[in-house]
Amino acid sequence: MKKPHILCCTLAVIIGIAFMPMATFAAQQFSSITKPAKTNSHTTKSMQVNLTKIKKTVTKDDSTVLIIEDNKKAKKDVVIKKMPVYSHSSIKRYEDHSAITAKGTPNYRISNILAKARQDGTLEVDGRKVVAMGQSYGQVGDKFNITLETNGKKHVLRVILGDTKKNCDTAKGAGYHCADGHIVEGIVNAKMLPPSARLHGDLNSVPGWEGNVIKIEKIK
Repeated sequence: MKKPHILCCTLAVIIGIAFMPMATFAAQQFSSITKPAKTNSHTTKSMQVNLTKIKKTVTKDDSTVLIIEDNKKAKKDVVIKKMPVYSHSSIKRYEDHSAITAKGTPNYRISNILAKARQDGTLEVDGRKVVAMGQSYGQVGDKFNITLETNGKKHVLRVILGDTKKNCDTAKGAGYHCADGHIVEGIVNAKMLPPSARLHGDLNSVPGWEGNVIKIEKIK
């Protein structure tokens, strides 16, 4: 007859063998829980791209609106008409936006409501400088690209008409001032203009406005 302790050891071995598959399965499940899940690199990258497009969130009336950045390149300006250049003068006079007082007009809306003042006192609407030009060029709201040149270097001043000059204030309505030949008149916050511009009454000393007018194009 076998001894009791030998029977116990044999029985323990048999029980251990029987439960080994269950223990292995439990260990595998626990391991899968504790290990970080594998991520698809493509999915992760696409999530990061989408997140970079979210500019900010605005909460209103208990609802959250995501404002998405448009990463597309800005569309190129479409030229619909080349305008005559009556004068190549570099002078660019200005008028204060407060002089436009007729509420309800497009002039007032652009110059006093939509326009935002930059640090140099000039006004902008959607990245275009607010200006006044002769009526022969167009009407309030029209957009133009004005090419300026200084010592052979050219740059474009992108503008929108916030006001039009009376024909009596231009050379027979031709679009330039008969006294000094200026074509473009900036609409500004005069109090914010640089001292040099206020001293001479001319925006030609303001960066971005300098140069002689050599080309004017009407933009769609």
